[in-house]
Amino acid sequence: MQEQVDGVTVAVMRPVDPSELAELMARVPKEWQPVLQESAGWKTAHWNDGGGLEVTQAKPIHETKSRPCKAACVLGVGAAVQNQLRQLYAGRSFDCEGQAATARDIGTLRQCICDVASVACEVTAKSKKTMHEVTFTDLEAPLARVADIFSDYPKEVYDVKNCGYECWMLAPDTKRTVRANRVAARRAIQNSPSTSKRTEQKSANDLTRDDVLNRRVPMTLPVTMYRTEECQ
Repeated sequence: MQEQVDGVTVAVMRPVDPSELAELMARVPKEWQPVLQESAGWKTAHWNDGGGLEVTQAKPIHETKSRPCKAACVLGVGAAVQNQLRQLYAGRSFDCEGQAATARDIGTLRQCICDVASVACEVTAKSKKTMHEVTFTDLEAPLARVADIFSDYPKEVYDVKNCGYECWMLAPDTKRTVRANRVAARRAIQNSPSTSKRTEQKSANDLTRDDVLNRRVPMTLPVTMYRTEECQ
């Protein structure tokens, strides 16, 4: 390594399991480790050996850029996405988009049948006073059904409020691309090599409120029921 460098990068051309992070970190000189940890978005001083990953929320520069990017992240559109993003952005249903005090209020929008339905709410554990933004997304689903998923949080334990919702209608070609990418993502997960501490892959039906709040769910899922992805 040169005496004067501007940065350090560790790159692996394959899927990386959380249990491998400590091994990758060992390749980095100690004086660079804090910088690399910070750039990776870790809140703690040490790598987490397995389990859930704590990452900071992405901060988009412009709202107009973040919304198409959010759609691309949720749908897994692919690399060459400029034209598809324009189609996605134009396909939003403004009658079924907005803010609501609670998820129950969104559940009254029975007329909103979406190709992509997304609902995000602030979920606070009353005992710990800790708040997380939780997002549920599903393909070809009524918006009310996606909002109803938040009913899994008991009122006596959690506060669910400040919700936002979006409904997207896709062009036929875009819808076929989305479906194909979802199948490809599932196959990639199934075919990826396993390790001794491989994070358990959960389907949408297996998710619980504890999984969401404790972030034991993989950051990228092959299903589109719960997905929190950072747009880079």
